[in-house]
Amino acid sequence: MIGVVTDVSRAEEIERLAKKTLDAFGSADLLFNNAGVGAGTTVWESTLEDWTWVIGVNLWGVIHGIRTFVPIMLKQNRPAHVINTASIAGLVRGHHSASYATTKHAVVALTEQLALEFERTHAPIKASVLCPSWVNTRINESGRNRPENLQNKTVAQPPTPEMAKAWERMQKFIQQATSPAEIAGTVFEEGIGLGKLYIIPHKDTAQYIRNRFDRIMKDV
Repeated sequence: MIGVVTDVSRAEEIERLAKKTLDAFGSADLLFNNAGVGAGTTVWESTLEDWTWVIGVNLWGVIHGIRTFVPIMLKQNRPAHVINTASIAGLVRGHHSASYATTKHAVVALTEQLALEFERTHAPIKASVLCPSWVNTRINESGRNRPENLQNKTVAQPPTPEMAKAWERMQKFIQQATSPAEIAGTVFEEGIGLGKLYIIPHKDTAQYIRNRFDRIMKDV
């Protein structure tokens, strides 16, 4: 096992990661585009820095990963699998962060297109998109890794007592959410094992997904 600190929003850093992967292991058979951050609020209130950072990591990170590693996988000419992490936010309507929701919908569409292209070209590679609900991660603290040049230029107002309490409740909720290990088990079982295109670990979100498509069909 090796660890390589990588800014996924930068293509050259993904290329460096690929080189180190091949140097260490000689091949790449599984690609997990899993990096994700969140920032901003509404479409119009989110700053350009919010949009740039979230799109850079959540969407360009996946694009860079695919563009760098898939040619390697194709050259190997043997079974391989690409797992792109989106979110249940990529299948339903509504989220408190417009940029987050936008990128997650984009990752779902990107993976659907990727899977179709693999089928059309008869590539021995499968693609799956992971759409979980709440998971016990530190995504609410993702700002700790936000680059200096993409920090918001306005000084943030100190949180009100109500906001501080809401943040504390949210942190406790996340800490009690599904563990990353359990999500990983579902990925290997349903995605890599069964070859599912859509990996939805939290089955109780099915009605929310159905509600969105019912709304679409109502307007057809």
